Amino acid sequence: KEYFTLNNNYNGGVSLSSNISEKIDFNIGPNLTYAQIISNGLKTTATNYYITQVSGKAQWIFYKGFFIHANGTYYNYQGLGAGYNVNYALLNGGVGAKFFKNNSGELRLMIFDILNQNNSINRTTTETYTEDSKNLVLKRYYMLTFTYTFKKFSVGSQPPEADKPPFPMPGGGFPFPGGGGPPHGSHP
Repeated sequence: KEYFTLNNNYNGGVSLSSNISEKIDFNIGPNLTYAQIISNGLKTTATNYYITQVSGKAQWIFYKGFFIHANGTYYNYQGLGAGYNVNYALLNGGVGAKFFKNNSGELRLMIFDILNQNNSINRTTTETYTEDSKNLVLKRYYMLTFTYTFKKFSVGSQPPEADKPPFPMPGGGFPFPGGGGPPHGSHP
């Protein structure tokens, strides 16, 4: 007998974003995933479940390059097995500062999973069984990062002709000095 498992996922969402000013910006929006799993294993099964997410992020530069950053997502799982229909919030936040010329340096202290609720829920369906599982995930942790961005570009500048590398000509040859063809008396 031939077995098959068909997994269809439908996903949709909206987002509201704004840059209220140079110092405040945010983004928020819901997202819905509908998963349909069909298998013709030992008995024909069809399982459907939903994952609802509401995500948001915001950043506020409150004083001369100092900023507060936060992002989070609320998850709601429905249609899974007993004990797996869970909801939880994953919230991250931090503070930092931009400095040096053109704000090219940034020092940031972040706290990930502030509420210590992170989860990993998965559904696996084969020709013979459907299994819901929770996996171990990294819970609350802290991270200090330093980032330096190099910005040494000038608009409209091009290297002098002598500094340009030769480029292939049609037919596979390379250009010759003084205009386009091979020197007189030579054969290609």
